[in-house]
Amino acid sequence: MVLSKAFENVIRPALHVQMGWIPGHVVEFAVADADMQKNTAGNIETISRMLDAVFRKHKTLPPTINLVMDNTSRENKNQLMLKFWIKVVCLEVTQQVLLSFPMVGHTHGPLDALGGQAVTACSNSVFEDDRELVRVYNNYLSKARFESNVHRQGAYKLDQCANWQAWVEEIPLVFRSLTGPKAPHLFRILQRQHLQMEDLEVCTAHRQSEAPGDIMVCCHSHMSDKVPFQVVCVLDAAKVNELRSKFTIQPTGIAPRRSISYHDRQLVQKRAAEAYELQAISKTAHDYLTAWIQGTRRRDRRPSEYSWLGHRMRTMDPLRRAPINPHAPQCPRVIQVLQADGSICAGPPDPEDQGQALLIQADDEDA
Repeated sequence: MVLSKAFENVIRPALHVQMGWIPGHVVEFAVADADMQKNTAGNIETISRMLDAVFRKHKTLPPTINLVMDNTSRENKNQLMLKFWIKVVCLEVTQQVLLSFPMVGHTHGPLDALGGQAVTACSNSVFEDDRELVRVYNNYLSKARFESNVHRQGAYKLDQCANWQAWVEEIPLVFRSLTGPKAPHLFRILQRQHLQMEDLEVCTAHRQSEAPGDIMVCCHSHMSDKVPFQVVCVLDAAKVNELRSKFTIQPTGIAPRRSISYHDRQLVQKRAAEAYELQAISKTAHDYLTAWIQGTRRRDRRPSEYSWLGHRMRTMDPLRRAPINPHAPQCPRVIQVLQADGSICAGPPDPEDQGQALLIQADDEDA
């Protein structure tokens, strides 16, 4: 009875497990500590690592990248994610990016099915610390069957994320009304020269230059809609050339973790020590809890660089660059995203103010 009570009193932090799948290429599970931020920067980090695996193997990227992500503003459907891919298109890493957000019922899709099977298969496993949980998922993936050409599958410990927030903020844009019951479920980011005829028929936004290098965003009500209901030029070609000359290609720094109060830190250490003294938990579990809460546990470093960001669809001609105007206003331009019925959402701003397409799916769970 004493052992049972001591075990129940132990503060057991939930480890986050994030799933990523690039069909035909990569399947990965990222295991993160409880104080790692569950936000857009974390998702960008895991996506970047998967794209790095594809780029390092094939030495190139396809002209279209299609991302399928949870329809949640905290982690995916926000301006940070949108501006990240706008910058990627500005850098000409790829020609077109599709941000797809499935509607209610997407839990029956392949990614959630994979996650559900993984959680079910691993739920009866016993693990004492984060590294053992990584081994549990690696063991599951070693027995799972995927496409024959999947060249990388496995789990890893996600201890550090790059400071993607600062990297993205080099795009001087602010988006409004990205969420809501009638908000778009598909955003396409591309240059004007890659627009389709049906896109041009909808394009009634103010056109500053109508240059081929203008960055456009097409908003579709549903993922299956061929024709967008809104097409807007978010950056004209001259502005893109100016920004490109100032862009930071590789992110710098490390994103901060969640802060934990001194009282909570002391409480975790105290409960872990009491449970270990009564032999309710193992030494491995005690050491993990103590080192994690003290911040002394060894952490895996993030990649020093993300090589896929250095990819270019074509060599950029210096003559295409427009002269930089030092007196040009630097305040961000506000982009109002319409609702599917053409109305403007009255809600608050977004809280986080090869010839084949590459499909990336991402999801996350707690363990």
